[in-house]
Amino acid sequence: MIYSFSVNGVQLKSAVERSMNMICPVVVTDPSQVDFIIYGTEAGDVVIRNCGTLDVVRRFVLRDSAPITSLVITNDLRFLVVGGADGELTVLTDPEAALTV
Repeated sequence: MIYSFSVNGVQLKSAVERSMNMICPVVVTDPSQVDFIIYGTEAGDVVIRNCGTLDVVRRFVLRDSAPITSLVITNDLRFLVVGGADGELTVLTDPEAALTV
């Protein structure tokens, strides 16, 4: 389960997650001022969730059995670099984002 809480400790939202642990969670704000949390799982997935609703925006299944060990996003939010326990390095990007810059 994933939970979000207010500053005063009141539970705001909860969501079910298939994985037990969030690995390398990163909170980013897109140009429209919406916050997203991006994290890896021990199942080899990269998950992007809306912080306000905890809804899954996108789930990338990168590896069958190797957990995600590191996750970095560039300052311009165009590239997401993901490292796995199997030694692989994956760079995720949105090809259409390059057309709008």
